[in-house]
Amino acid sequence: MISRNCLLVVGAIAFSLMAAACGGSPTSPNGAVEFTGVWQGNWQRTSCDETGGAVGNACSQTPASGALRLTLTQTGTSVAGNVEFGTVVIPATGSVNASGALSLTGQTHFGGQAPGTFSVSNWNTTRSGTTMNGGFTIRFVADDPVLGSQTLALTLQNVTRSS
Repeated sequence: MISRNCLLVVGAIAFSLMAAACGGSPTSPNGAVEFTGVWQGNWQRTSCDETGGAVGNACSQTPASGALRLTLTQTGTSVAGNVEFGTVVIPATGSVNASGALSLTGQTHFGGQAPGTFSVSNWNTTRSGTTMNGGFTIRFVADDPVLGSQTLALTLQNVTRSS
């Protein structure tokens, strides 16, 4: 039988692995800032919070930065696509507001020895040319409530539109 501490470490390692694994902005025909395309770069952790069994374990085993890839499509001000962190792909939807800021939310379930739900929220980014700037929150909540959760506040680093 696997101990709870072992599952916490496995969960933190899974998060680490998934973490390891865009002048003026073009506009769509309706005038909204355009985010369609593949965007790649990195994220940088600005804070990390833990609850339950994750306290003292998860944040210390999560890297301070990692790779990020976004694949987005846009119709008018509505945006949909995937936010990718290594092996974790989070389907997301959102919109572009009148100021040109993109907001996204989404979630996915992640299996394995420490299964749980990853969610992306508080997405607030802007576009300047082929560069995207801003930040967002990633949260992992273990299926077993005893194992707790981990919440990361992240900023984009060198995220550019590649296609």
